[in-house]
Amino acid sequence: MIFVDDKSSDTTAQLIKEVIDNKNFRAIFHEKNIGRGGAVSDGIRVARGRIVGYLDIDLEIALEYIPKMLFAVNNGWDVVCAKRSSKFAILNVFRDLLHNLYKLFANIVLSLPVSDPNAGCKFFNREKILPVLDKTIDKHWFWDTEIIKRAKLEGLSIKEVPVVYVRNFRKKSSVSVFSDTIHFIKQLFWLRQQLSKGIKK
Repeated sequence: MIFVDDKSSDTTAQLIKEVIDNKNFRAIFHEKNIGRGGAVSDGIRVARGRIVGYLDIDLEIALEYIPKMLFAVNNGWDVVCAKRSSKFAILNVFRDLLHNLYKLFANIVLSLPVSDPNAGCKFFNREKILPVLDKTIDKHWFWDTEIIKRAKLEGLSIKEVPVVYVRNFRKKSSVSVFSDTIHFIKQLFWLRQQLSKGIKK
């Protein structure tokens, strides 16, 4: 297991240091924040297993789903993504609305092979995903969408696994709803333009 701390501002780094006193655990500590995508990419690159994957440390998607993801990769799928569903919560209404609108818009702009590209739980055939990782440019939250689109274009097989998503309302999210939504939409068109240039070449 590899922990990647992207220069967190809370006590996460210290907690990681307390649990990695074991040969089965390793950690990467960034000297500056580079973004979620950059952190996940670093973890995948230093991993040694045939199957690699990540799960957000807040565990809003439970650990119990990991065996299902591993089973799917073992059965020939190159990329396995969580497909989230959650119970209705009044505190979640606005964020869920924006999230669902983004999923719809992303699929219109990019014709994505999955319905929930931003789920924080994905597993890969490491040998197959490394070349795709090298082509993936965004290092922040859009990384999830970009790597899925690029994986599809490279001919990788992609599967979704249904999971229950339980939001932790006690945590302070690092996602800024308005600014990150605008950023996501800009990045959708940026990626479509990048891919169009690649096709022309």
